[in-house]
Amino acid sequence: MISLPSGVVAQAKVGGSSANFLHLSNSARAVGMGGCAVLLVDEQAPLFNPGSLGLFYLDKKYGVSFPNSTNLKADFLQDARLKSFSTGIRLTSSKINSSVRLCFAASYSQQIYRGYIIRVDYTNPVGIDSGDVEYLAFQDEVRMITASFGLEASFFRLGIGLTGKYIEEELENEPADGTAFDIGCNLEVSVPQFMDMVSGRRTGDFYRNNFILSLTAVRSHMGASMEFINEKFPLPTTTILGSSLYYTYSRGGKTVFSARSSGELMRYSSEWSHRAGVEAGVLDVAFLRLGKAEGVDDMSWGFGVSLVESLRRLNVLKCPNNSKSDFWSELAENLDINFDYANSDDNGWYDTKYWQIRLSL
Repeated sequence: MISLPSGVVAQAKVGGSSANFLHLSNSARAVGMGGCAVLLVDEQAPLFNPGSLGLFYLDKKYGVSFPNSTNLKADFLQDARLKSFSTGIRLTSSKINSSVRLCFAASYSQQIYRGYIIRVDYTNPVGIDSGDVEYLAFQDEVRMITASFGLEASFFRLGIGLTGKYIEEELENEPADGTAFDIGCNLEVSVPQFMDMVSGRRTGDFYRNNFILSLTAVRSHMGASMEFINEKFPLPTTTILGSSLYYTYSRGGKTVFSARSSGELMRYSSEWSHRAGVEAGVLDVAFLRLGKAEGVDDMSWGFGVSLVESLRRLNVLKCPNNSKSDFWSELAENLDINFDYANSDDNGWYDTKYWQIRLSL
């Protein structure tokens, strides 16, 4: 009898393999917050929530999450690596009036999961030492194109998006492919501005724009079953609902301290699970993250550093007063380069370390 751990059995079947692969997160920022990804508005948004992409490009023109490589360690895997990449651009932007803006953005993303599954014949009394071990090469890849719409009004911002996916999987030269799509939305409400609208008065400059409530919903991996060795396996259609509260304290127009708490509910295979995370930031330069996912014993943690913002705070990067270059002015004001790191034992992997470099303008 050839025995495989349950996760490997899933890998050997495309439907299950899709479940494992498509659910894996390679965002160091999200992993540090317990896997809370669909609420994050950053360069990796199209990997998790196409609606968040529209919100991101209300403020940015270009963005890229550079390729990374995460080594997923487990007893039944060898040299298993997860790589991801994402890049996007704001295609159009228009200002309807003083309080309403619209934008349309698109992105291309790719995630690759490859390595070797260790398969052992446990009927041999000697076991692994007998040499009855097989290394089954596998590679899963998904390519994604995302289109997203962003709207900013007096007290809220709304992003709605759609992602089309082409999925390819291969286990020991046995291929399978298929298509799927995600749909998602992300709503951000400025609590002070909403209170102003309801009361008809200003709550004061100290409190303005300091509290933002986010609500999101994502339906992902929707598509036809994929066929593998003349047998069909369904894709892991998933529903995720999330909410977060983001607080900032600012002086002189610059952020001094920020805090974010996030929570998500995920429904997969008729079962619900939850995860939660927090993020604290100082001067928009340094960030600390903690999180916990249901079914995982240990908390995940991580940190982030905004490399360019640190230069701005030190007055190293600034636009000269006599500069006539719009490009240099925009670069000095809007360029952002972030490094993120996270450590987690999530999903059965052991002491997994994640890292990411993100750039936007």
